[in-house]
Amino acid sequence: MTGNIVLSAGYVSYLGCYTAKYRLELLQNWQKFLNTNNIKNDLNFTVRQTLGNPISIRDWNIKGLPKDDLSIENGIISTNATRWPLLIDP
Repeated sequence: MTGNIVLSAGYVSYLGCYTAKYRLELLQNWQKFLNTNNIKNDLNFTVRQTLGNPISIRDWNIKGLPKDDLSIENGIISTNATRWPLLIDP
Protein backbone atom coordinates (compact mmCIF):
# COMPACT_ATOMS: atom_id res chain seq x y z
CA MET A 1 0.00 0.00 0.00
CA THR A 2 1.13 3.52 -0.73
CA GLY A 3 0.59 4.65 2.86
CA ASN A 4 2.78 1.86 4.23
CA ILE A 5 5.66 2.98 2.03
CA VAL A 6 5.19 6.59 3.14
CA LEU A 7 5.23 5.47 6.78
CA SER A 8 8.31 3.30 6.17
CA ALA A 9 10.19 6.14 4.50
CA GLY A 10 9.33 8.51 7.34
CA TYR A 11 10.29 5.90 9.91
CA VAL A 12 13.71 5.27 8.38
CA SER A 13 14.35 8.97 7.77
CA TYR A 14 13.19 10.53 11.02
CA LEU A 15 12.44 8.17 13.89
CA GLY A 16 15.78 6.52 14.64
CA CYS A 17 16.77 9.05 17.30
CA TYR A 18 13.59 8.68 19.37
CA THR A 19 12.49 6.30 22.09
CA ALA A 20 10.08 3.47 21.31
CA LYS A 21 7.19 5.26 23.01
CA TYR A 22 7.74 8.48 21.07
CA ARG A 23 8.19 6.56 17.80
CA LEU A 24 4.79 4.97 18.34
CA GLU A 25 3.16 8.34 19.07
CA LEU A 26 4.60 9.90 15.91
CA LEU A 27 3.63 6.89 13.83
CA GLN A 28 0.05 7.11 15.09
CA ASN A 29 -0.07 10.82 14.22
CA TRP A 30 1.22 10.07 10.71
CA GLN A 31 -1.39 7.36 10.29
CA LYS A 32 -4.14 9.78 11.31
CA PHE A 33 -2.85 12.26 8.73
CA LEU A 34 -2.86 9.59 6.01
CA ASN A 35 -6.38 8.48 6.94
CA THR A 36 -7.61 12.09 6.95
CA ASN A 37 -6.25 12.49 3.42
CA ASN A 38 -7.68 9.15 2.22
CA ILE A 39 -4.28 7.52 1.72
CA LYS A 40 -4.66 3.82 2.41
CA ASN A 41 -2.35 2.22 4.95
CA ASP A 42 -2.34 -0.84 7.15
CA LEU A 43 -3.88 -0.06 10.54
CA ASN A 44 -1.45 -2.53 12.14
CA PHE A 45 1.59 -1.10 10.34
CA THR A 46 5.03 -1.98 11.67
CA VAL A 47 8.32 -1.18 10.04
CA ARG A 48 9.36 -4.74 10.85
CA GLN A 49 6.53 -6.15 8.71
CA THR A 50 7.07 -3.77 5.82
CA LEU A 51 10.87 -3.51 5.56
CA GLY A 52 12.10 -6.33 7.75
CA ASN A 53 13.58 -9.50 6.35
CA PRO A 54 12.93 -12.38 8.79
CA ILE A 55 16.11 -14.20 7.73
CA SER A 56 18.28 -11.13 8.30
CA ILE A 57 16.58 -10.41 11.62
CA ARG A 58 17.19 -13.97 12.80
CA ASP A 59 20.83 -13.68 11.74
CA TRP A 60 21.17 -10.44 13.74
CA ASN A 61 19.72 -12.21 16.78
CA ILE A 62 22.14 -15.11 16.40
CA LYS A 63 24.99 -12.61 16.23
CA GLY A 64 23.85 -10.97 19.48
CA LEU A 65 21.31 -8.27 18.64
CA PRO A 66 18.62 -8.23 21.35
CA LYS A 67 15.20 -9.46 20.24
CA ASP A 68 13.29 -6.40 21.48
CA ASP A 69 11.37 -4.32 18.94
CA LEU A 70 13.52 -1.20 19.36
CA SER A 71 16.74 -3.08 18.57
CA ILE A 72 15.19 -4.81 15.55
CA GLU A 73 13.79 -1.49 14.28
CA ASN A 74 17.24 0.09 14.70
CA GLY A 75 18.71 -2.72 12.62
CA ILE A 76 16.10 -2.18 9.92
CA ILE A 77 16.73 1.57 9.94
CA SER A 78 20.49 1.15 9.70
CA THR A 79 20.26 -1.31 6.81
CA ASN A 80 17.71 0.75 4.86
CA ALA A 81 19.15 4.22 5.41
CA THR A 82 21.18 5.64 2.54
CA ARG A 83 23.03 7.99 4.88
CA TRP A 84 24.35 7.48 8.38
CA PRO A 85 21.48 6.75 10.74
CA LEU A 86 21.07 8.49 14.08
CA LEU A 87 19.81 5.79 16.45
CA ILE A 88 18.94 5.54 20.11
CA ASP A 89 20.60 2.54 21.75
CA PRO A 90 18.83 0.96 24.72
